Amino acid sequence: DASETPLGDYDNGVIILNQGNYNSTNASVSFLSNDLSVQQNNIFSLVNPSITLGDTGQDIGFHNNLAYIVVNNSHKIEIVNRYSFEHVATISSGLNNPRYIAFTNGKAYVTNWGDASNPNDDFVAVINLNNHSVSNTIAVVEGPERIIEENGKLYVSHKGGWNQGSQVSVINASNNTVTTTITVGDLPDTIAIKNGILYVLCEGKGAWTNNETGGKLVKINLSNNSIT
Repeated sequence: DASETPLGDYDNGVIILNQGNYNSTNASVSFLSNDLSVQQNNIFSLVNPSITLGDTGQDIGFHNNLAYIVVNNSHKIEIVNRYSFEHVATISSGLNNPRYIAFTNGKAYVTNWGDASNPNDDFVAVINLNNHSVSNTIAVVEGPERIIEENGKLYVSHKGGWNQGSQVSVINASNNTVTTTITVGDLPDTIAIKNGILYVLCEGKGAWTNNETGGKLVKINLSNNSIT
C-alpha cells in the first residue's frame, strides 16, 4: 500500500540481485519502487561502503525483517536488514559453493555444490538463525540447486553441478535427514508448489553432451511422492 509509512528506504519495492561476473567481485543489489519512481543500483554498497558484496550473487531469501544474500563464488552469505539494507552479519564458514536458500523450523537451509569437480561432497547447510552460523550439514546427491519448503519438508532439485543431474531430494526438516530421492527429467532446476503438487522444470541435456534430451515439466504428488 503506497499510503503506508515505509519501514526503510527499500520497503515498498522490488529487490533485484545482480549476479555480476564470475571470478569478479562485482555482485550488486538494485531497488525498484512499486510505483517505478525510484530506481537505485548498488544499494548494498551505498549503505555498507566498507563491505564488498562479493563474487557471483546467486540468491536472496527473506525471513522476518532480514535478507540473506547468497554469494556463490565468495562462499558466504551476507545478512542485511530487509528494509534499510544495513549490514547485520556475514556467514563465511561452513559454506562451499552455496546456491539457494529456504527457511523452515527456525532455521535456514542452503544448497552447496562443494568442490564442483567432486561429485561426492555436495551438501545442504543448516544455519542457526540466532547466531548466524552453520550448525549442521546434510549430505545429498550431486549438484543441489533450488530448494523449497512445504509442511516441514524441504524439496531440492539436483541440476547436477558441472554434471547432468536428474533427481529431487526430500529432506525431513525435523531431523535433517534425506527421506527419499525422486528421479525426474534431466537437469531439474526451478521448482514450485501449488495445492499439494510439486512442479519440477527440467531443462534436458544440451546438444553439447552428445546425448541431448528434451525438457520436461514433472508433477509430483506430495502426499506420496509419486510422479503424476
